[in-house]
Amino acid sequence: MPSDQLQEGGRGTASGAGASLSLAYVGRIARETGIREVVYGLRLARERGVLPRLVIAGSGEDEAHLRSVVEALDLAENVHFPGPVSAEARLRLLRCVDLSVLPRCGTGLLQTLHYSLLAGVPVIAARTGSASDAIVDKVHGLLLPSCEPEEYGDAMCRLAFDRGLLAQMRDACRAWQSVRSAA
Repeated sequence: MPSDQLQEGGRGTASGAGASLSLAYVGRIARETGIREVVYGLRLARERGVLPRLVIAGSGEDEAHLRSVVEALDLAENVHFPGPVSAEARLRLLRCVDLSVLPRCGTGLLQTLHYSLLAGVPVIAARTGSASDAIVDKVHGLLLPSCEPEEYGDAMCRLAFDRGLLAQMRDACRAWQSVRSAA
């Protein structure tokens, strides 16, 4: 779904037929960022009954290849590439999804982590780099032991089917944002 069609409050829901889950990745599209592993994890989550939607906002040297991976995995209906987004559009996008995905934290992804928390959106991140310093596991999101597709798929399934945990994490992110705004 195009990011301009996403609306705040239009997040996923759990149901007997499957649980929808909306995710966003904002950053450079390059092999070393780990976004490809997230896409493979998305396929695994879909195979387990999750109805996922992933917006990949950015561009980069691996974009054409990632688009072909999405096609090959039959995920074209689940993944949207709006291209790079401005800071204002990034915040708007993040407010419209259930989760932000930060496969590997580098300088740009740390900025996305900050925007995610400002938007009140929990994150799924690998327990690498600075992510583990900034995110409290199961409070502001889920920290994964590795960058493997299975880890991402498991995390997506867990949060798609445990809306209570997702809501608690969203509340914690909003509280973080309130404290930051008051400072």
